[in-house]
Amino acid sequence: MAMLAPFALMMLFAASALPAGAREYALRPDTTSVRFSYHQVGFVRSDGRIERASGMGAFDPDRPEASSVEVRLDMASLTIGNGWFDGKLKGPDYFDVAHFPQATFRSTQVTATGPDKAVITGDLTLHGVTRKVSLTAVCRRTGGMIALSARAHIRRSDFGIDRDRLLIGDDIDLDIAATALAIED
Repeated sequence: MAMLAPFALMMLFAASALPAGAREYALRPDTTSVRFSYHQVGFVRSDGRIERASGMGAFDPDRPEASSVEVRLDMASLTIGNGWFDGKLKGPDYFDVAHFPQATFRSTQVTATGPDKAVITGDLTLHGVTRKVSLTAVCRRTGGMIALSARAHIRRSDFGIDRDRLLIGDDIDLDIAATALAIED
């Protein structure tokens, strides 16, 4: 069900106490894309997106494991391109946006897996429920900008969104593309 894009979220690097070589970055909402896909009636692939995301992060090229990210998703901006069903998804039977207007992702661990590649693990809070989620990410840094592409897989039922599972699949794939700019001192 178009639900979780929230995860997408994890791509930016948030820093409360910056390590020595780390630089702080802010997510560019205008060049950030959080998309999700799911199956309808067991086999028809459908897509959706979350149109508004914000976040901060810290990145240390010498110690990627010291990097961090915090992302916020505006769940009122969730859409699958069907006005009537968008309203249902935002209502109390699904995401209940009136009570849970944001989804957040806060990294807890960054593990480099190769040049420009990492697994970003963190806490995803969606629909008032927090679960550990791991993102497989590719990150490129150019000057004062970071470009990130990440993927994750979640189950909407893990976040208490389990209505109509025979009609709308439980498995959600998240695809996130984001850019973040260095914050000048």
